[in-house]
Amino acid sequence: MAEQNAVIPISTKPTGNIELAGMAAGCFQVPAAFTGPTIEVKFSIDGVTFTTVQEEGNETNPITVAAGGTYAIPRQTFGGKYMQLASASNEAAARTIAIYLRK
Repeated sequence: MAEQNAVIPISTKPTGNIELAGMAAGCFQVPAAFTGPTIEVKFSIDGVTFTTVQEEGNETNPITVAAGGTYAIPRQTFGGKYMQLASASNEAAARTIAIYLRK
């Protein structure tokens, strides 16, 4: 399992690019100080143009989150090479989201 952190900078919504190469599943954990009501999962093949991951089965996107909660990354995300997590609102401070990925 690969563990990494992604940061949503102060007064912005998305994280930087998170590389997914060779990964097949994963989850993310929202920090206790997170203020946004949802996180939208986006993916990209080139790391420049990001699109919203489509819902499949019981999955939802954007994902309704609570501070300190852990959530599965939608399966279709892993069809891309990169992903971003975007808060529904600008965060008042930088927020670090823990990401766990596996092959």
